[in-house]
Amino acid sequence: ADLWGVIQSFVNTGALIAGLVTQCSTLSNVDADCTAAIMTLVGSIAEGFEAGFSSAGTCKEPSEAVNAGIAEMRRLLGPAQTGTLAGADREFVNLTASRKRRLTPEVTPLDAGWCYVDTASAGIYFAQAGVFIDVATEGCTNQTTEENKANCAAVVTAIVGAIANVVSYLAGAAQRCGGSVTMGLCVADYGSLMNAFAGIASAGAS
Repeated sequence: ADLWGVIQSFVNTGALIAGLVTQCSTLSNVDADCTAAIMTLVGSIAEGFEAGFSSAGTCKEPSEAVNAGIAEMRRLLGPAQTGTLAGADREFVNLTASRKRRLTPEVTPLDAGWCYVDTASAGIYFAQAGVFIDVATEGCTNQTTEENKANCAAVVTAIVGAIANVVSYLAGAAQRCGGSVTMGLCVADYGSLMNAFAGIASAGAS
């Protein structure tokens, strides 16, 4: 997953640089736009692989750890150790609370750093979604040609991708900033996966 993440980061950076050729000029550069679209397509595919592989761990590991902890506690609380049913219930509650505290991840300095990155990134993509919405309100009014329809489709899917990124980074921040949320990174991976699908659609429409 990390390898795919590195690949998509470099490819998407190249796509943004290629897009600047047109955005920073008064004239459209077809070759640069085409390069940006192709690199966005490749980067989105890489992001999809990254999110898919990552979710295999982030979406299963917490539940497996909790189930294993509960199974261990039930094994330890056999008839010989509990005595009475009421005592077993109280002991089970006490051990469950203790195990939950141990299963709750502590916020490390690395998590704190990612907390700031995720929070800032969510704000950036929220602003990006606003920009794309503004572009769509103007660019999607004229649907007379196939090119106009394709451009509108590209902008709309870009909006979906930006919103998916906001959800992804906020979910990651929810787990990394507090340490009490255990499935935040799972939601973040699914948000990245949605952004990858939207990126593929947007690049294809472009």
